[in-house]
Amino acid sequence: MNNGLYWLKPGNTTDRYLVSVEGWRMLVWRAIREDQQGSDYPNQVKVDPNQRQKYAPFMRMEFIN
Repeated sequence: MNNGLYWLKPGNTTDRYLVSVEGWRMLVWRAIREDQQGSDYPNQVKVDPNQRQKYAPFMRMEFIN
């Protein structure tokens, strides 16, 4: 996507995450399931990073393996 947004797909799942990176932080804008949205999800899901307050609050999560 544009505006510094990227779709991530973690492993062999139907989960998709729309993310951006700000310094050391990765912000998750949207989380979807591709099997519910369909394969055209990048064109269906839209966010405007310039209106960040609309998507607040962002939450910090730490992934530990």
